[in-house]
Formats: sequence, structure tokens, C-alpha cells
Amino acid sequence: MASFNLFAGKILQIEGGYNDNRDWDENFLNGAFIGTKYGITPATLAHHLRRDITQADMVNLTKATALEIYEKEYWDRYRLSEFDSQDLAEIVADGIIQHGPGGNGDTGGVTMLQQTLNDLGEDLEVDGILGSLTVAATNRQSKINGGLLYNLYRDSRLKYYEWLALQDPRKLSVLPGWKNRINNHFPEKEDGAVIVTASKFPVDRLIEVAVAKYGWGWIIAAAVLLPVTAYAVYQLFFRNEKPAAA
Repeated sequence: MASFNLFAGKILQIEGGYNDNRDWDENFLNGAFIGTKYGITPATLAHHLRRDITQADMVNLTKATALEIYEKEYWDRYRLSEFDSQDLAEIVADGIIQHGPGGNGDTGGVTMLQQTLNDLGEDLEVDGILGSLTVAATNRQSKINGGLLYNLYRDSRLKYYEWLALQDPRKLSVLPGWKNRINNHFPEKEDGAVIVTASKFPVDRLIEVAVAKYGWGWIIAAAVLLPVTAYAVYQLFFRNEKPAAA
């Protein structure tokens, strides 16, 4: 089962220290500038302390309190200890921390997981609720398509970063940093190229994943070269073969 203690150091390394960027709406609470520290937003800290907070509260936030928040409000709340895969639990936890769970039409760390599981043949409601059905589906697919599930979820997060940057030009400057967050801390798995049946993996999603990984240039080149190569092989080896005598 997945362990928060194995994730604790990673999330502190990812989030860093105090952030005083006044261009970020997340650094304000009720119109007052607070900032963030160790990735803990003003709203999250206020909820944890159950009172209004000041900038001084955020500046003085300790690593121990930040980890307490991450364990209680994210790891335990979303039942990540019930995941069989530590790596998957960590990338999903990071998705929820950065994007929220999602639901009610919003994209988040849980809804991206549920959609990915459905792409692999599950039949979950994409509601942002990480309940028993989602936990069971996650562990089931981890056994069948562990590397693929991880990589597809990873690709979904990278695509969501790009969508967010397109919606808000201010975020274009941090898009490379967002992508580095994934590439540096959640590298792609080598065993992710697992074959699944077309009935369980829609063709449009397969194309989407291929484009995300290789780009349209390689896809088009492959589409052109494959039939050309097949024709050349036919001309070279088979065209002049005579049928065997009866």
C-alpha cells in the first residue's frame, strides 16, 4: 500500500518555500495578499487553522505543519494509502494538490484519474469523488496496465497545463516550470507501452496520446512511410515469385 512518508520529502522539494507573487490569484484571500509557502495556499491554511489568517501566518508556516496539512487534507482525505502503487498515488496526490479533485464540470486530479481509468475500460462516473469504486478500479488497472495507467495520467496532466496556459496568458511564463514539475519528479515509465484492445481504448484517445508523446510530424511521417516501405518490400521480395506448382 502507498505511504505518505515516502511522498513527504518529494512534495516539499517540488513546492519550495514562500511565494510572494502578486500576479497569482491563489496568493490572495478575501482581497488580502497572503502568499503561499510549501505549496500551501491561503485558503487551505485558513481551513486547516479554522480561522482568518494573515501574511505573517503564512510566512511563519513550518514544514511540519505543511506536511500535516498535506497528509490530512490530501493523502488521507483522498484515500491514497489504499492505492497499491506508490508511484501512482504520488502523481495523483500531486495532481489533486495542484488542481483540486475536480468535479461538477471542472478538471482536477481525481477527474483526470477517473477519465483515464474509463479510457482503459472502466465505467466510473467522472465526479471528482475518490471513493471505493475509483480505488478498486485504480488497483485493478494497476495490476493489468500499471505503466500505461501511470503514463496516460501523466499525459493528461501535461495537456491540462497547456490548456490552462491558453486560457490565461499570464500562465504562459510558468508553463515550462509546470512541465518540469512532471518531467523532473514524475518521469515516464518505460513499461507504459502496454497493448490493450481497441474496444477498451478508443482510437481517438490512442491518437491523442501518440500526438502528445511524438508530435504530429512523426505521426504523419509514419503514416506516409509505412505504406511506402511495405510496397518496397513487396516489390523487392514477392513480386516476381511464381506460385508453387499444383
